[in-house]
Amino acid sequence: ANDILVKNPGNHNDIQSNLQAAVDKAVNGDRVILPEGEFVFNRSVKITKFISVIGKGLKKTILYRSESVPDSILS
Repeated sequence: ANDILVKNPGNHNDIQSNLQAAVDKAVNGDRVILPEGEFVFNRSVKITKFISVIGKGLKKTILYRSESVPDSILS
């Protein structure tokens, strides 16, 4: 298994495309690792593999969305 690091877009920027790119690159058994920071997450990510997606730890990796994004976008 490999660790695939998600490219850091900078604090308070949308991380979805970087996360999707890392997930797309991953193969079964890999770990996709989110960077430390606070990132906007306004769209869903499609995961069709047996991989793990983890952050750097509680209060170190924070995902949030803008209030203008409805729940249906993330389902």
